[in-house]
Amino acid sequence: MKNYMTESASVNSEVSENRKHLYIWALAFYLLIVPLDAIKLFESFSFMRILVLLPVVLALPQVKYQGLKMSRNGGLLLLYLGCILFSVLYSLDSSISRERAITIALNAGVVLVLSMFRIELCEYDFLKRAYLLSSWFAALLMIISSVTNVSTTGRISISNGTSAQDANYVCGYLLYAAAYYSNEILNQKGKIKNVAILAFFSVLIFMTGSRGGLLAFLFTVIVVFLIAVAKRRNRIRTTITIAFIVGLFILISPYIIQMLPQTVADRFSLSAVLTDRGTGRTVLWANIMDAFRSSSFFRKSFGYGIGMSTAFTWNHLMAHNLWLEYLIGIGFVGTLIALCFYIRLAAVCWKRNENIVLATLMGYMMMSMSLSTMAYKPIWNITLLILLLERVNDYEQGVA
Repeated sequence: MKNYMTESASVNSEVSENRKHLYIWALAFYLLIVPLDAIKLFESFSFMRILVLLPVVLALPQVKYQGLKMSRNGGLLLLYLGCILFSVLYSLDSSISRERAITIALNAGVVLVLSMFRIELCEYDFLKRAYLLSSWFAALLMIISSVTNVSTTGRISISNGTSAQDANYVCGYLLYAAAYYSNEILNQKGKIKNVAILAFFSVLIFMTGSRGGLLAFLFTVIVVFLIAVAKRRNRIRTTITIAFIVGLFILISPYIIQMLPQTVADRFSLSAVLTDRGTGRTVLWANIMDAFRSSSFFRKSFGYGIGMSTAFTWNHLMAHNLWLEYLIGIGFVGTLIALCFYIRLAAVCWKRNENIVLATLMGYMMMSMSLSTMAYKPIWNITLLILLLERVNDYEQGVA
């Protein structure tokens, strides 16, 4: 009887490994091709915005088989979204805030709905593999674009000739790969091969000419190593590995920069950084902080409406900093809720030992320091992965 039960459990495990819900396949496909969001495929509608709804539609038949459950972090996301929607009511320009709020609500809505479904561990691993392949897909698109669509500035991006993604945002598609292959190096799995792969992705980052993207890439790699040290994974070996990777990066960086077009190479010089003051970002940030300091108590607490940073910058551009966008848009209260939400996401990864996902999240947080990433799909995708992680454990424990 005991042997029969053991064999039966083994068979059921194999079936479970090979069977994935249809909406998981649809979600994996979306995660894979999300770099195409960088370019406009159709003139009349957003293909990616419709595609992301497909997993939601396909998941609906599963409602009768499993109870939906919103986690505490999902509830915090709902509160965070509520602050954004509420800000439309008192915005300086409700039309701008409404448009921005709708975009964020669509992303957050998909994340909230899908994160309420239970998910098997093999399905979760399948989604992570799709996320890794997405980095390779983005790299392929960047190489093809650099050959078929030569930029006047020399910077590579993802382009179809008529539309192109901002080179700074393109870097975000490569961060999961940076975390994954850094972790593989620490695990002593094909160290030479993985160092070469990491170097390949770093070259692509350099070719974008994005200094913020480069910082995010390096920060992602460093976080992987810091997590390993903090969790006492052979500290001596980890320290030696860190020293080797850092030394290698310092050694090859000048040679990489020399091979870049002069207009791109100049962006990485110290004089350029000091002269253009972060391409004018420091001026934008000073504008936002001055406006915040002179605001009334209500505006400091709840902001001027999401997306209203353009009303306070000297050139009417976004703040190019997610947290300053939130500070001026939804005030101290909304910013604190958003900060707590991301801290809790990081805590979930830490507790579940999802070091690659955690490092990727931290890389996006570094990107958010120099970009307005409120509607940036990779950040919402990693958010969904983390919220789904909580439902993986629920499934294994048999909790609805």
